[in-house]
Amino acid sequence: MKNLPLDARRTQRRAAAWIVATVACGAAWAQSANEALNAAGIQAGPVIIAPSLSVGYAYDTNVLQQPTTSDPVPDEVLTLQPAFQLTVPFSNSWFRFGDVLTYVDYNETPQNQGKTSNDAVADLTLNFASLDQLELSAHSVAGVAETLAFDLGGEIGFQGNNFTLHSQAAVFSRLLQGARGYRFGLEHTALRFDSAVNANFYNYRGFDGEASYFQPLSPNTRLAFGYLGSRYDHFSVANPSTVSRTENGDIVYGQFEGRFGPRQPYVLRLGWERLAFGGTESIAGGDFSGVVGQFNLSAIVGGGTTFTVVVQRQPYRSYDANNSYYVSNLAVGSVERLFHERTSVGGSLLFSINGYRRPSTEVDVDGETVTFYREDRRVQLEAHANIALAERVAFRVSFARNRRYSNASFANYNNTVVFGGFVFGWT
Repeated sequence: MKNLPLDARRTQRRAAAWIVATVACGAAWAQSANEALNAAGIQAGPVIIAPSLSVGYAYDTNVLQQPTTSDPVPDEVLTLQPAFQLTVPFSNSWFRFGDVLTYVDYNETPQNQGKTSNDAVADLTLNFASLDQLELSAHSVAGVAETLAFDLGGEIGFQGNNFTLHSQAAVFSRLLQGARGYRFGLEHTALRFDSAVNANFYNYRGFDGEASYFQPLSPNTRLAFGYLGSRYDHFSVANPSTVSRTENGDIVYGQFEGRFGPRQPYVLRLGWERLAFGGTESIAGGDFSGVVGQFNLSAIVGGGTTFTVVVQRQPYRSYDANNSYYVSNLAVGSVERLFHERTSVGGSLLFSINGYRRPSTEVDVDGETVTFYREDRRVQLEAHANIALAERVAFRVSFARNRRYSNASFANYNNTVVFGGFVFGWT
């Protein structure tokens, strides 16, 4: 499923049940060839089903991601994750639905708001004889610990709070190599917490939109420029019917994308963003205006080793009581080596700096009130291996080390996670 290239505040595009009703009528307008026929899985008539099951056990040295000023609580974690993807190809189009149910059981840590979460995605793609494409999609997350679903910059840590995240999107585009193209997209997203949540969260709902134009410069390069807009309302968790703050974002950008060589795609985007907040709970002087950008590069060397680099600068809405937003500067590098029989090893290194523009206050160990500008530095190291044991059976082991340095004492933490388990089916 392709991603809607809205800025990084946007979550992955989602799908809704009403999409299914358009499959039959959409087939009459679609073309004849269909790449979805190559989807992996079990063929059942016109449907391709790909089930899987992951079972694993982990040891986490700081399962609650507590600050370094307190004693971390280690724990053992059992994870069960059944999943499936259903693909229905028709003409030159397809419908996909996927669902992942995750059961997480801590050995000692209380789980007052449940042990299960669910992530469902559906996507209908219609390719027309005019070479235009229409994508309708939606995503529904009923989560507990997956804070990155709504906190892409990693500002907060695991707090075990129930939330639901829903969004629906429509994208109409024509993107062909060597030809002029366009993309128009609109997405609605809503985040809601249980009213009993006491953490410093808020609900929100709103829209993201895009209008972009693509101009080929050479057989391997094209230029794009466009506009990204967002309009959101924020609500107190305790009073979800009253708007407490509004959020308006506008980005104009230019983008180069292409290939440095065979299997070496890249994207370079630079833009200017204005992110403004209003309402009774907005913070005076808390708006952002500045340069944003992203660079992605992927390369395959030696026939089976993939390197990927991502560099990004982007503001995110904040849950900090003194700031409406923070600016994230991030760099990620990853490598993956594939062997025969679906065995692979890989790893990644992430470094980010989250900077806050409004002052915060904190009482130090001497009882004095200190004013400072919060800054979080985050380092994440991960290594993993997938060892194929048989057809559709693999053993997975991973090691992760996370460290966040912050001048806000409550935001410091570090933990190490060691995981081992088995994967059955199609992944």
